[in-house]
Amino acid sequence: MYQEHTPSEVLEFLRNVSVMSIAVAHENDPISSVVIFAVDDDFKMYFTSRKDSFKAKALQNNPKISYSVWEHDQMLVQGAGTVTQITDSEVYDLSLDKIIDAVSHLKDFWPPILRIEGDDYVVYEIVPHWLRVLDLTRKTVSEDKPPFTEIPLATQ
Repeated sequence: MYQEHTPSEVLEFLRNVSVMSIAVAHENDPISSVVIFAVDDDFKMYFTSRKDSFKAKALQNNPKISYSVWEHDQMLVQGAGTVTQITDSEVYDLSLDKIIDAVSHLKDFWPPILRIEGDDYVVYEIVPHWLRVLDLTRKTVSEDKPPFTEIPLATQ
């Protein structure tokens, strides 16, 4: 049987991984990208992007996003939500600090986005609409019950 994960277990996992795959849409074209992120206690996610990136341009026109975070033999977290660009300077600085702190524990990892100087990047907040978790600790797939655990969100 698959293990059901509690919200606190999922938060701990997300805080230890700090790299996720996102998917956005620009007109009729899907775009996926890998970003670094931080997560708060309500499962809101924060990530950065260059202002002139394709994903930033796509998010200006369509703020919907989906994302996945996974670690081999642990868990897969999938979600979707709405993105807002953070424009308040105080919230921006706090969110950027959270993102930098979130990746500081990753050995030998210094993502390119943190090397960008000046005002060439933006910080986004994702408010999730749904979140689910797949247990990856099993070595086989079983049909005994659905393998995903739905995580209740304060934003629902």
